[in-house]
This record gives sequence, C-alpha cells and structure tokens, in this order.
Amino acid sequence: MLLRFARPQPINSNLANPKGSTLERCRNWCRGAFAFLFVIPEGNLLGPLHHRANALSFGSWGVTLSGMLKSGPKHKTLRRLALAALLLLPTLSAHAQTMLPAFPEPTKIIKDDRQFNAVTLGPGNTFSVHEPPADYELDAFDFGNEEKTIWLEWRSGRLETTNLDNGKRIAESKPFKTPVFEALFDKSRNQIVLVTQAGVIRFIDPRSGKALREIQAEKGKFNYDIQKVLLSPDGSWLAYVNQDNGKVLDIRSDPPRTLADLEDGYDLALSPDRMSLWVVDRKKLFGLSVSDWKSLGSTELLDQVKLDNTTTLALVSDHGRAVAFIPSKSGLLRYELPSMTGRKVTDIPTYWVGADPSHNQVFVHEFKVSAVYDADASVRCRWQIRPAQDFKVSPSGLWLADRNFGKVELWSTEAITHSGCPAPPQ
Repeated sequence: MLLRFARPQPINSNLANPKGSTLERCRNWCRGAFAFLFVIPEGNLLGPLHHRANALSFGSWGVTLSGMLKSGPKHKTLRRLALAALLLLPTLSAHAQTMLPAFPEPTKIIKDDRQFNAVTLGPGNTFSVHEPPADYELDAFDFGNEEKTIWLEWRSGRLETTNLDNGKRIAESKPFKTPVFEALFDKSRNQIVLVTQAGVIRFIDPRSGKALREIQAEKGKFNYDIQKVLLSPDGSWLAYVNQDNGKVLDIRSDPPRTLADLEDGYDLALSPDRMSLWVVDRKKLFGLSVSDWKSLGSTELLDQVKLDNTTTLALVSDHGRAVAFIPSKSGLLRYELPSMTGRKVTDIPTYWVGADPSHNQVFVHEFKVSAVYDADASVRCRWQIRPAQDFKVSPSGLWLADRNFGKVELWSTEAITHSGCPAPPQ
C-alpha cells in the first residue's frame, strides 16, 4: 500500500467530553493520582518538588497534592481513593463509549466474489500463510458516471466497473500493470481519467479500455506520486496535488500547458459556485480564481493534523457562502471563503473530513467518533467510529463509502443523516 492511501483512522469509539464534565474532571484528577501513586514516594519529599507541592492540584475537584503528601491514616485513605479512581477510569470511559450509538449498517456492499485461500495445511500440524496476489488486493475505489457505477481499483492494475443498483460487474479492463490510484469520469469527452504511479495520467475509452491519451506530470524534488486529481466540469483543465509540486493543466492543448502552480498541496476542492479552486497543505489554505488563475490569498492554518495523517479539505455552502472545513490535531477548523476568516469549532482531535454538497454538511472523523456537521458548524449526528481503511463521499454527496479489506461499503447520505441520525448527546 502506498503512502497516499495511508489514512490512519481511530479504531475505537468514545464520547468526547466537554470541559467541566464529570468524566473530564475524573480524568484530570486521575492523571495527578497516577503521578502521585507511582512517582512520588510516601513520606518526605526531596528537593524542589517539596516547594512546588502547594501549587499542584488534581483536576477541578480541588484535591491538593500538599495534603496528600503527608503521612498518617487520613492521607493513606487519600492514596487509596486515588488508586480507586485509577481503577474506575476505564469503566467510566467504557460507559461514555456506550452512550454513542453504533454506526449504521451499510446500505450496500460491493465485493469480489472470488475467494483466495490464504492458508494451506502441511505435513503434521504445520500450515502456511500466503500473501494474497495483487489481483485480490483492493487498493482504491471511485464513483463512475452520475454515480450509478463504482470502479474497484485492484493492486494489479485491474479496473472493475460495477453497477450500484444490482452489484453486478459490467466491465473490466487492465489499463496499467501498476495500481490505479484514482479514476474520474470526463463527461465532456465520454472518457475515464486514470492516475497511476510515477505521475502518469491516462485517458481511456470506457467501453474498450483502450488508451486515448497519456499525460506525464512534472516530477518534483521528492518525486512523490499524485495524491488527488480534480477535473473541471467542462473538461478543459485538470488539477492535481502531490505534496510536492502540484499543477493546474490546460488539457485542451497538447502538450498540456501549465495554468497555475499548486505548490505542495495535499488536497483541493472547487467552491460550490465553481468559480474558485481551494488548496490546503500542512500549513496553509490558499485559493485561486478559476477565470484567470490569479491568487485569492492564503492564510496560515490555526493548527495542523498529526504528522502521520494527510490533510483533507471539504467545501460546502452556508446560505450561499462557501465555507471550508479542515481537520487538525486539536480540533475541527472552519474558514469562511474567500475572506479566509477561520475559527476552531471543536476541541476534539480530528483526522478526516468529507463534503456532502447535496445537503451542505460535512462528514468528520474525530477521536473515536464519526460525526456530521452542518455548514454552520453545528453538530447533526454522532456515532461510534467505524473502522475502515479509508472513507470517501461521492462527488454529489449521494453516497458515503469506505474501503474495508477487499470490499466497499456504501451508505445513502440521505438515509443516515435524516432517518438514521441520532440526536447529539447533550
């Protein structure tokens, strides 16, 4: 699996607790209790720690360390209370986790019916475990024309087209001998745009699988693979980012002419009115006018994602005004566009965002939580996180989907955010 697909997701689930809640106070108190029990010896303190004792307290319950440092029956009781609190904390966390409902079951599941036997028996009680062939490893998926089909992209380079209504395979081709990273449908020319290793972008006929054209992206100093591709609605230009030297290309010319430099962008999105292109990297958000590719300005992000996460970008409309949502390690960020006025709307570590433009809402992965936020940043739904390799929202917002070890699970966004959406816990 290549780094471009390494999008770590939180595995377990828990309710993020606002400051001042009982569980949060208990956690703060227990952190101090842990240090007290296992770091500070009973009896007299040595050195500067003795002078700092009066300045230390455990959480917001007002239990001071100076009182607990003394010996005697009363203070041994405090030590026992501290130990009890440590033992109680996992129980409280588990209880908070059960307060959130499980994520709804998928509306559809698309998978390969072929079976691979990874384990073979040997002499005696021995057995061997084999790595699946590349043709059995699902590397990515994308939505086809008008989101009525889905492309399954296998590590062998095989591209499989499946009907979303009945789950039947309707076409198959092998345009590359290397993995297909991303697939887009170009309505203007009735062709499929595919991205593979080494910055190769290939245009193929959807029926025959025959290559119609190929573009070699300019190599940057790090020689990274393409992270994401965006095609203009009329098929006149193509934009890509690769965390190195992204570009906007005029694909009406041959060879393609560079229209704009997207620098070391990680993700990109068109504004809801399709008049501006917005790009985010690890440190900043910046925009370009599509009409002349002039800069609309840039702003430094209020915070960044963790180093092992990839920055993502989601754009939706808030009463006709474009807003951008970006994850960060300290909370969800929201920016009004084009002014780029930003604020942090949560204090929960956030890992991924996906735009649902049909309902002007954003799917968000937070610490142990899957959530949906409206364009004004009010929370609509919260569930326990659903483990998966990566998530994606279809271009129109009709489907939410994940890749989960050889299969694609799909949810109707209409169903899960209206009929199946629990009210956020108070």
